[in-house]
Amino acid sequence: MTTRILYIIPTLDRSGSEKQLTLLATRLPRDEFAPQVCALTRGGPYADELARAGVPVTVLGKRLKADPMAAWKLRQLIRRGRFDIVHTWLFAANSYGRVLARQHGVPIVIASERCADHWKGSLERTIDRWLARHTDRIVVNAQAVARFYESLGIEPGKLVVI
Repeated sequence: MTTRILYIIPTLDRSGSEKQLTLLATRLPRDEFAPQVCALTRGGPYADELARAGVPVTVLGKRLKADPMAAWKLRQLIRRGRFDIVHTWLFAANSYGRVLARQHGVPIVIASERCADHWKGSLERTIDRWLARHTDRIVVNAQAVARFYESLGIEPGKLVVI
């Protein structure tokens, strides 16, 4: 049985998180995994690389910080895709993707955090704590990032450092 994974990220610009997502999605064994990528706002250079590797890419065209049309499009994608895993990357995708994945019964929800986001105010920190309760694992790329999210009140058992 092939595991269907939807990766959600704000853009596919040439940056670190986008590169990590692309490397992961293009190198999964296709006899075990069927990856698909959704960029909330826009594509970018990594969209072409994903397409060349046969990974379907959907760009939602999100225009507003809280964009109901983008949320509706993502809801439809998740509902139609019947994904086994939704893996979100970075704050905007984490916010949109985790809520919708749980609403549509996705069995496994994973988030990725790549920085100790000190820019986050009390609203964003509250959102992070609430979303963590609806997330199976939060993947971080450094102990310092894990400590930052622990300091927000996210239980250490949810955090996985790679």
